[in-house]
Amino acid sequence: MNKCQFLTKNQQYRKVYQNGKSLASRYFILYYLKKEEADQTPSFGFSVSKKIGKAVVRNRLRRRLKEAVKKICPEFLPGYDYVIIPRVSFKNDEFSVILEQLLYIIKLMKRAV
Repeated sequence: MNKCQFLTKNQQYRKVYQNGKSLASRYFILYYLKKEEADQTPSFGFSVSKKIGKAVVRNRLRRRLKEAVKKICPEFLPGYDYVIIPRVSFKNDEFSVILEQLLYIIKLMKRAV
């Protein structure tokens, strides 16, 4: 099973935003960028807007997203950096909906690549 890495530095996020491509669905915006290094493990970052809610709500959504990504990590293309931004309409949805919508945006990305 593939392991997942997570983006930690602001510079990593900016690189994906500036040089990567994006896809949007009703629930997510997904930025992705092919890695320059030989490392083929996908890396993920999450950006949750203050429009979603207060810190407790944003952190809960971030934890749910992180767990969902860990669960379906092999579905993502290896060798890419990803930044996932949930939209406001996603605030109170259940874990199964998060998984379903992530799989949908992955399918869209695989068609675009």
